[in-house]
Amino acid sequence: MELCYNSILKQFDGTEAANVSAPQIVTKLLKQHNKLSSYGLQSIDGVTLYPKDVFYPIPWDKVKQTKDYKNFVTKDTIAVHMWGRTWLSKEMMLQMIDDGKLKEQYIFPPLKVN
Repeated sequence: MELCYNSILKQFDGTEAANVSAPQIVTKLLKQHNKLSSYGLQSIDGVTLYPKDVFYPIPWDKVKQTKDYKNFVTKDTIAVHMWGRTWLSKEMMLQMIDDGKLKEQYIFPPLKVN
């Protein structure tokens, strides 16, 4: 657990493209150090891993469909990851860009700025 935590702090600052986000870092570490070979419900060194539909029912390739999130929810879903900072308002995103905390190319969907 400490290895995952330290690796995330070292490698992830929130401005990366989605393919290098915390879930990807943790998966890589579990494969390297704990011999993770499959997805699904399991426990590794006291850490429980859940199937994707529990927290990530919307597949990464359907990120534009977050408004229809209810179509992806299953009986096992506890929370829905809303891809691409969809929880931020347009003003919050623009402020993050202005402050240099968010790279414009990583905003999804792209903002239309007049």
